[in-house]
Amino acid sequence: MFIKGTFKYSFKYNLILFLYIVVLTLKNIFKLKNKMNITTNQFRMKRCFLFLIIIFLVTSCSKDDVSNNEESTFVTVNVAKAGTLSDLISSKKKYQITNLTITGYLNGTDIKFIREMAGCYVKNKFTEGRLSVLDLVGANIVSGGSNYCLDYSTSTNKIGAYTFIDCSKLTSVKLPNSITSIDALAFSGLEGLISVNIPDGVTCIGDCAFYHCKGLTSIAIPNSVTSIGEYAFCSCTGLTSIAIPNGVTRIGKLTFGNCAGLTSITIPNGVTYIGDLAFGETNLTSITIPNNVTYLGNNVFAGCDELNEIHFKTLIPPTVNVNTFENGSSTTTTRFYAGSCKLYIPKGTVSAYRGIVWGKFANIIEE
Repeated sequence: MFIKGTFKYSFKYNLILFLYIVVLTLKNIFKLKNKMNITTNQFRMKRCFLFLIIIFLVTSCSKDDVSNNEESTFVTVNVAKAGTLSDLISSKKKYQITNLTITGYLNGTDIKFIREMAGCYVKNKFTEGRLSVLDLVGANIVSGGSNYCLDYSTSTNKIGAYTFIDCSKLTSVKLPNSITSIDALAFSGLEGLISVNIPDGVTCIGDCAFYHCKGLTSIAIPNSVTSIGEYAFCSCTGLTSIAIPNGVTRIGKLTFGNCAGLTSITIPNGVTYIGDLAFGETNLTSITIPNNVTYLGNNVFAGCDELNEIHFKTLIPPTVNVNTFENGSSTTTTRFYAGSCKLYIPKGTVSAYRGIVWGKFANIIEE
């Protein structure tokens, strides 16, 4: 059902109608002047009065037209039957809508239509779509319909792989409350995306799900999430802080790598594994590694030139590689081992932390 967004006559047609009326009115006034012998001053006064009326009508018409255009770009639809979104939004309106709220049921055919509305890449070019704000809170993703991108089709209650990739016009997305996962590359490369919600109930965020969404400045990851994939938030340079949910046990390769604006991250006690370059090229100044971490990968803090403190809560030092605290250039490595970065460890564990790698730190402090 099409609820809002009725397109009305445009301003130019109303203006033509008014001008036609003006011509007829002026013509009749001139005739009356000659017949009734109206004085010049009286005639001028009547003519000025008429012009004032015309200006008022034209101005009102213009305002109405702006209102109609605004109305036409803000649309709400209810898709009672999956696969029928294109029946509710005509081809003429498809590329004019900027704000869209959808309730009901959506399958692959509908997702493909939404992608085209949002300026996705089709047949070697981007569409003319203008869709910027998308609200799917009241919608339900169901299986079926055509493939929405390449060979990918929808699955019930999932934001599938590549769902919004290349949808260059999107700036804000509210996801369905019913979804349970956000799959690989779902939002990858959306540089203009500044707002997205992850609903309670989502348990999995796939590899590269938000890769290079550099417009994001914050994102709330609900406690229902237990898995965050590799590169999931890599190159989200606008992010400044992240709180990882308590249920997450693994931080994969480059999960938060190259988040240049990231100054604060909270790692829960349940995390046991931190992968290669997990926090590389961030702007962290301090980080706490909780007591259940058993492994740190290669170059975990590579390029973290502002990192001054690393707090380890583990009584038994985690397994590390020779280059866990190193990177390609020697700048960060020198800072860490020369004492610019302090290594804080639990009281009574200094002998355990004097291993091959840990022992390179010039400044080890028990706390």
